[in-house]
Amino acid sequence: LNKPVKPTIENFFLNRMQANDFYSTGRYIWGYIYTHSFQITNFRLSFFLFITLIIFLYSYIQSISGLSIFMMIVMFGAIVPVPVFSSMMISDGRKERFYSSLCLSIVIVISMEIPVVLACLLSHLVEPVMPDIAFSKYPLVFSPLSFKFCFIPMLVVPLVNIFKLLFNKRFFLMIIAVAVFYAVISISFISIVSLLKINIKDAPEIFLNPILAIIFITSLWAVFISVLHRICSKWSLI
Repeated sequence: LNKPVKPTIENFFLNRMQANDFYSTGRYIWGYIYTHSFQITNFRLSFFLFITLIIFLYSYIQSISGLSIFMMIVMFGAIVPVPVFSSMMISDGRKERFYSSLCLSIVIVISMEIPVVLACLLSHLVEPVMPDIAFSKYPLVFSPLSFKFCFIPMLVVPLVNIFKLLFNKRFFLMIIAVAVFYAVISISFISIVSLLKINIKDAPEIFLNPILAIIFITSLWAVFISVLHRICSKWSLI
C-alpha cells in the first residue's frame, strides 16, 4: 500500500476526472474508483499471477475448490470499502456516493473475474500434461476447474457489500452475522449434497447451474442496489 501509484495509471484517472465538470457525477465516479480501489488500480502483474496460481492449484482438490475460491473472493471483497459513509467534510452528495459505490462494485467484480477466468482457462489448457500427485495415502488427481466458478465474483461482491453497508461501524455484529450466514449456507450445502446423494466435487455443477446462478446474481444485485439506494437516500452518511 505504500508503493507510489504508477504515473500511467494516475494520469489515466486524472484525465478521466478532468474530462468531467468539477461537480459532475462522472468526476466523482472516476475519483472514487481511483482512490478506493488502490489495490486494483496500482496492481502488480505478479499479484494477479499469484492469485491465478492459487486458484489453479485447486484443480487438484476439487472437493473444496468452489468453497475455497468463494472464501478467497470474500476476503478480497471485504478489503475494498463501499464509499458511502464518511466523517470528513467532503463535497460529494448522496447521488454521487450512490453511483460511485455502484460503479466501484462493478470494477471490483471485473478485477476478481480476471484471475478466476485465467485459472479456469489455464487448467483446461494444461490438463493433458498435468500429472497426478501422491500425497501421503491420498492421491491428488488433476481435474480442470469448471468455468461455472466465474459466477462466484458476481455473487460474492454484492453479498459482501450488503453486509458492509448494513453493519457499518458495527464490526462485531457484522462478524456474528457473517458467521451465522456462513454456518447456515454450509449446513444447507452439506444437507442438500447428502439428500441428493451426489459427489461433493460435482456440487458446483449443480449449485452454479447457469439458470440458478443468473437468478441468484440478479436477486443479490437487486437487493444490494436497493439497500445502497435506501442508505444513500435516507440514512445518515456520517
